[in-house]
Amino acid sequence: MERRLSITEWLLVINVVLYIVLAIIGFSALILNDNVVVFVGQYNKFIFENGFIWELVTALFVHFHLGHFIGNIIFLLLFGYRAEDFYNWKQFLLIYLVSGIAGNVLGLALGMEFYSAGASGAIFGMLGALIYPIKTEEPKSLKGMILIGIIFLIFSGVNYNTDHISHWVGFLVGLILGKVYTDRKLIKGKEIPKKVKFKHKMKR
Repeated sequence: MERRLSITEWLLVINVVLYIVLAIIGFSALILNDNVVVFVGQYNKFIFENGFIWELVTALFVHFHLGHFIGNIIFLLLFGYRAEDFYNWKQFLLIYLVSGIAGNVLGLALGMEFYSAGASGAIFGMLGALIYPIKTEEPKSLKGMILIGIIFLIFSGVNYNTDHISHWVGFLVGLILGKVYTDRKLIKGKEIPKKVKFKHKMKR
């Protein structure tokens, strides 16, 4: 039977295809042409003056240069495949999009000249969404995941113009959504130790 792509792999395909398309249109592969990226990345001036609201979403799949792209893709795969152990594709996609868009919306407050792109806010959301389920179901793996998260934080913050706000907003949104979904699992009693299930019964 033919294997279907997972949600992580679909996101990978979208990012790869969009990067290739923008590289072809802008005649540049190593560093994408700003005059092209500006129509799909988040450029607040276009959003405020021209109503390009879609940029709040499309910016999550756009990268400025090859290094930016490869770095984010690596951590998308690391966190994405891990998140698939705990979330179905609908939950995964909701966490990814809400985490990323939340950071982009907050970016609107930074003024007309604010210009950003990248999947890192959404990826930080996936990292945040992994904290509670791993802590609950696989506590021995938590330190390793936190270490990878720190590496991603360092890697994504090496440039002077990094949008740290979207990173932290994405992480917090993911953390909250991850706790909500994990608590629902606890209440339903799915794959949770009996003592935890009993604890929730005592609270009623």
